[in-house]
Amino acid sequence: MTPIRAEAIFCDDIRWEANGKQILIGVYPNDLVPAQIPIQIPISLWIRIHGLDDTRKHFVAEVRDGGQEPLIAVNVEIDKVPDSEAVVIALPQLPLEIRSPQPIVVSLLFEGLPPIEAGRLKITPKWETGKH
Repeated sequence: MTPIRAEAIFCDDIRWEANGKQILIGVYPNDLVPAQIPIQIPISLWIRIHGLDDTRKHFVAEVRDGGQEPLIAVNVEIDKVPDSEAVVIALPQLPLEIRSPQPIVVSLLFEGLPPIEAGRLKITPKWETGKH
């Protein structure tokens, strides 16, 4: 059985073209620089998952900042897992409350497996950048 791997891209929004292409808008390459903490912002996640099979069609995508409770938890159902292809999940405009300068981490939770980290985004408060 192939191990499940995933990567997440954090961005401001995800749009769909008529031809099926997805457009990622405002991609965060390294870190997010909020003007203040705490702050609530919409965040979008584009997640590509490798190694799924038809027995793994349900999971929870969870966003945490090191706290006990997740910031966001989204139940995801996949209709059909394509043979030998990656599955792409787009989760647009999720309300994210940044509560601390801890990195935010996206994990995928499949029943019977340990959490699979898909991505991490550093939080750099504006006052730490020296850009006011």
